Amino acid sequence: MPTVRTEIDVDAPPEIVWQLITAPDGRDWDPFFARIAGTLEPGERLDVALCATYGGMRFRPRVDVADAPHELVWTGRFLIPGLVDGRHGFRLTRRAGGGTHLEHREEFRGLLVPLAGRVVRDAGAGFAAFNSALKARAEHPDTAPATA
Repeated sequence: MPTVRTEIDVDAPPEIVWQLITAPDGRDWDPFFARIAGTLEPGERLDVALCATYGGMRFRPRVDVADAPHELVWTGRFLIPGLVDGRHGFRLTRRAGGGTHLEHREEFRGLLVPLAGRVVRDAGAGFAAFNSALKARAEHPDTAPATA
């Protein structure tokens, strides 16, 4: 099963990083997610939309783990279960010297995954862009450039 995994260290506490990841609005800094909204509790559905650069897709994944400010995991599906399923996660770890280590990942499964190579590659680029923008916003909230 293909997995996209990215990591970044952020010089801000996990609480700030969590707030940025889970904010439904005010995502002008975010080049990947246009929206992440809903009740952050296991079993609940979220309203997630990708920015136009990454296809503008909108989906309603189910929350698997919501442990603020440590981990958020959801599972989304393309059309019907088993075609392309993605388990998306953010793991935030407080660094010993301060700040946060962010692991951002997605595991892909399903019948069409072997044909979805471009989707997996684009996800990796999107996660890296998200991580860099999140770091800039968390570390310099007044000066981080907004995405267009």
